[in-house]
Amino acid sequence: EINKFNVSIEIEDGIFAVVDPEAIKQALSNLIGNAIKYSPVSKNLYIGLKKQTGKVIIEVEDTGLGIPKDQVNLIFDKFYRVSDSDNQGISGTGLGLTVSKDIVEAHGGVISVKSKMNKGTTFTIELNK
Repeated sequence: EINKFNVSIEIEDGIFAVVDPEAIKQALSNLIGNAIKYSPVSKNLYIGLKKQTGKVIIEVEDTGLGIPKDQVNLIFDKFYRVSDSDNQGISGTGLGLTVSKDIVEAHGGVISVKSKMNKGTTFTIELNK
């Protein structure tokens, strides 16, 4: 509300997974916080929770700045911050995505990212049921 985002949430019924709720909340908070920080113009945010065979899938998608193709593989590295003229002046420590990845992997899951410059970024978390 404060940042005037259009938020779309899709949650399938009957999804259960054994997780540390505070840790998963932290991981999602980091992803959503980044979506807000790096979407200065197009303010759309999609959050989805669905089932796939034996897995729970969480998606966080924005229509923000995007991540340069040559830097996508680096964003989960500790203290790494995307270097781009569009994100100058946006504060951060470069730890949020590292923490999110560590949390997801501690739950036996996987986090992945797809991004297109000036179109947005989608983070996908896959957790075992």
